[in-house]
Amino acid sequence: MRCGRCERALPAVMSFRLSSASPPVSGYREHFLQADLLQAAIVVGLWVASVTLFIVIDYVVTRGAAPFAALLGLRVGFIVLSVIAALSLIRVRSPRRADHIYLAWSLMLVVWGLAINVVYGAEHPSQLAQDMAILLTFYFLTTGPLWLRLLPALVYTLGDVTLDLGHHALDSVPYMVQLLMLVFVNAIGWVVSRQMITSRQSIFAMHQEELALRKEMQALAVTDPLTEAFNRRYLDMALEREFSRAQRHARPLSVLMFDIDHFKRVNDTYGHQVGDRALQAFAGMILRAKREEDLLARFGGEEFVLVAPETDEAAVMVLAERLRQQCEAIQLELDGGLTCRFTVSIGAASVSPDESCCADLLQRADSAMYRAKQGGRNRVIAYQPD
Repeated sequence: MRCGRCERALPAVMSFRLSSASPPVSGYREHFLQADLLQAAIVVGLWVASVTLFIVIDYVVTRGAAPFAALLGLRVGFIVLSVIAALSLIRVRSPRRADHIYLAWSLMLVVWGLAINVVYGAEHPSQLAQDMAILLTFYFLTTGPLWLRLLPALVYTLGDVTLDLGHHALDSVPYMVQLLMLVFVNAIGWVVSRQMITSRQSIFAMHQEELALRKEMQALAVTDPLTEAFNRRYLDMALEREFSRAQRHARPLSVLMFDIDHFKRVNDTYGHQVGDRALQAFAGMILRAKREEDLLARFGGEEFVLVAPETDEAAVMVLAERLRQQCEAIQLELDGGLTCRFTVSIGAASVSPDESCCADLLQRADSAMYRAKQGGRNRVIAYQPD
């Protein structure tokens, strides 16, 4: 048999399980931003290193002839602009800004690659390798959205195909081989890129699911399952924290102890289900009426405790009387036209300058609550020393 809190938690857990089948599109970019920026900077760095190495290869291939100067200018310009792009990437804080910088670098890579092909002409010794390296960079090493991968890749492919027409006939074997290779790489790149993005979204969805489940478990560990007030365990920790803060900074702190009057009679007359409804209605009323900084906990049975930071005795008595009146107005509708009404006795205590233990504060509120019961119930009593 599951408690009401667990029954409410189960649909939430199931909804997170089902959501993993359709990963969210938004949010995952921010989650992976730092890793993406690092990867982008590494990719740019690898290109800088390879382009630097090819300066030597250019000299060997051209034998220091006229094309070498043009190639050297292209490669040095690419290296300088790539370093600027890498330094810019590691400083950004939003995916949108990172996409813009990486797109600018990608388009620069497109222009640079096509310019290298133009300078080398038909005798380019490593054109196919360069084409594959550039397309693989766009599709497999880029971490941004699909358009950031697809746009520069298609622009480079169209530019490369157009330049090749100047060196080969449209129906020549070298041109057809080059064209088929480019089409194949773009098709595979598009499919794999979509799968990579979907996988990242799934990882993000599972991470969010884990966080949500962890929060749910933490809430279940400190929350009373019936009333959704905090439990005794959390009350002890929170009261100790607030008591230490109040004593350290000489700030007021008050505690209210509630006990529903004649609660056993409610259970005996109407049954335990109605008794549970009474507890839920009472706790719900206080949860709605309290301030955000106040803390409500179920102390045990029909007893509840409200911790009110920054509240002195005069203010907490006003609050207690207002809550007593609101409790008096609660009316549970039962079967057969019957109604159930109940009242509450409240004890109030405020921290004193010479107090050294929060347990004493709670004990004084409990003592005041019993005096309220002895005085006729349905009333508020502030602690007064004997």
